[in-house]
Amino acid sequence: MKLKAVIFDFDEVIIRSYKDHLKAFIVTLKKHGYEVDKKQIEKMFGKSAKDILKQLYPGISDKELEKIKKEKEKEYRRIVKEKGVKTLPYVKEFVSFLSKNGFKLAIASSAARKNIIFGLKATGLNKFFKPNVIVASEDVKRHKPHPEPLLKAAKLIKVKPKQAAYVGDSVYEMIAAKKAGMKAWAILSGYYSKKQLKQAGADFIAKNFRELKNYVIKTIL
Repeated sequence: MKLKAVIFDFDEVIIRSYKDHLKAFIVTLKKHGYEVDKKQIEKMFGKSAKDILKQLYPGISDKELEKIKKEKEKEYRRIVKEKGVKTLPYVKEFVSFLSKNGFKLAIASSAARKNIIFGLKATGLNKFFKPNVIVASEDVKRHKPHPEPLLKAAKLIKVKPKQAAYVGDSVYEMIAAKKAGMKAWAILSGYYSKKQLKQAGADFIAKNFRELKNYVIKTIL
């Protein structure tokens, strides 16, 4: 079946953000008196903030969890407003290339909608990703590695899962893509190795978006 759409993760795929999210987690958790293991948090990037907190602190109450999550996201936005937002190399070129060649585009991310909207506006990529093609953390009940966010994104842009590829940087995204029945494309931009991404089901692994663009030209167009 011909590929008609490309769905993107957001953090560390479209924008550079893991260090900012990590800082926001540390600041917020320490404020609430929690001990923080930075490496443990890093290993879970790709999951939602809610799922990360649940896994870090199994005994945390729903009320406390929700409070910390909201404060963490607010702290993240404060950090990026102060320092600015950077995209990954060649991502603007790749997104523009896809758009010009008729591919439908969407985002399926564990990030909060406010974070995604802010990042897209700050980088000018909001012209390619309107709010109605974004699936954020609060838009689904189950998060990656569950395929629900990806399947919802495919539905928004009216394509079958087999007609879409999902681009991510973590093992959770690769697992979600395969469960959804989509092509799984990995970018080596996060904390995961080529071997880990391959084991998680990646169909293609690129060092950057220019390499992924060349792959699309050679194998799909």
